[in-house]
Amino acid sequence: MKDFIINLICGTLGGLVVYYIQILNEKKKKKNYIKEKIMYDKKTIPQDFIHSIHIGMSMNKIEEIIGLPLFTHTIDENELFGNDLIININEYRFENCFMKIIHQNNQLSAIIISSYRDAKIELIKPDSEIDKPIIGSFCVDVTFENENNEIIHEINMRDSWFGIIEYHGRIGGYNHYCYYGMLHGIDDFENLKIEQFKGEIIEAFGISSNPELFKYYSSTF
Repeated sequence: MKDFIINLICGTLGGLVVYYIQILNEKKKKKNYIKEKIMYDKKTIPQDFIHSIHIGMSMNKIEEIIGLPLFTHTIDENELFGNDLIININEYRFENCFMKIIHQNNQLSAIIISSYRDAKIELIKPDSEIDKPIIGSFCVDVTFENENNEIIHEINMRDSWFGIIEYHGRIGGYNHYCYYGMLHGIDDFENLKIEQFKGEIIEAFGISSNPELFKYYSSTF
């Protein structure tokens, strides 16, 4: 009986070790896949890149995968909004997309991707009837009409855009999504409604645990 219990424990521990090694190998393969795509495929990111990152991810790990940013800048929100939040923004420009990474305390706080329409970069829309919606071709439809969704927008000399923020529950380490598009033919910016954007193309997509960070979409693009 004693030998049986010892063998059972050893077998269980051995199985756990093998399982853990398999997980590490899978993570390593996925990271190497992204690195190889970026390094050897004309500086492009994989079309399903958005599924490979998560909010809270170490910036060291992100830079290990996609390299150093083209531009970096810091925004002190105390000067703008009267709070103590420091926003660090890294900008990347690949052959198939622009990417903005917002980070705090060396951890990813938000990511915003804007791509060319023929790049077929995927976005996440949990309630979409489309299996793999694409930035630059996916449009605002009836699934956006949710009373809990929030509309943000910006009008300045360079940009005129809207963002629809959705909450779909906590997935991994993040829970807010933002779908960006250009404002067309709208004069009343105080009473924007989602139905006004039906048919508008989603030009960019963002993920963050803090929806306040979505307002930095146009600070770089």
